[in-house]
Amino acid sequence: MNSEKLGLNGFEKTLIVIIPILMAVIFYYLPSVVHWIEMIPFLSDNQLINFITGIESSWLNRGLGAVGFISGVFLSVFIYTEILKMEVTRDYVVVDIFDKKSEIQKSDIQCVFK
Repeated sequence: MNSEKLGLNGFEKTLIVIIPILMAVIFYYLPSVVHWIEMIPFLSDNQLINFITGIESSWLNRGLGAVGFISGVFLSVFIYTEILKMEVTRDYVVVDIFDKKSEIQKSDIQCVFK
């Protein structure tokens, strides 16, 4: 029987895979971004910003990059599990969300539109 599967396309799957890499890069350069934020007059007195910009070592950048990558992996897994997947056939529709499958028959769908 012919069926149409609805879900993520290739571009969307690629975006989900890129999230950990992108977050690792953002977290790696976070001290530099915070250094720019320190130049804003009303934020320059913040003790946390002064602490982060005062640390000048490569292990901080690498550690933040690792934290960003790990949080990106968790975010990607969360996004992938929350995606709605559907399979549409002539006689029924299968809805798969949160790894729970529900089958809706054609007669049930017709009752809604009568």
